Amino acid sequence: MVNIESRKRGHVGRKEIPIDLEALRNVPLAERMTIEDVSKHLGVSKSKVMRFMRKGLVRRHYNKIKPYLTAANKKSRLQWSVDMIDPDSTPNDPHFLDLFDHVFIDEKWFFLTQKSSKYYLLPDEDDPHRTSKSKNYIPRLMFLCITARPRFCDGVCIFDGKLGFSLL
Repeated sequence: MVNIESRKRGHVGRKEIPIDLEALRNVPLAERMTIEDVSKHLGVSKSKVMRFMRKGLVRRHYNKIKPYLTAANKKSRLQWSVDMIDPDSTPNDPHFLDLFDHVFIDEKWFFLTQKSSKYYLLPDEDDPHRTSKSKNYIPRLMFLCITARPRFCDGVCIFDGKLGFSLL
């Protein structure tokens, strides 16, 4: 029988360089949204930050702005969905209307700030909580988009559903 166990006793290998992870706590959240930012502020390589993440010393947190919906908002959304059910199909096999006779006019907003952000935090740090009454308070550009349901004939698209698109 061959013994492949190391004959060296105790701690062997390269000694670990101490890193002050508490310095990350003093960095603003906006300046630690990528691994590159974290590595720059800690003065270590990106692979070292990844090792910290695997060990659980640093964690990634995704943060989205949550809409503040009132009870009336929720009720109107539910009512719109219920109105889209075909009344002739309700007793046995309910299904939605085909919407071939609907044209949707919609404003498309392009936000100048991120709705979702990613932060790198220490394990004992609290998750950042971002809320907004609505997305109306985030700077944005607006486009008007007019669409309808696409039409297909024998698997070939004969109308793609795009009717208009313009900057407002």
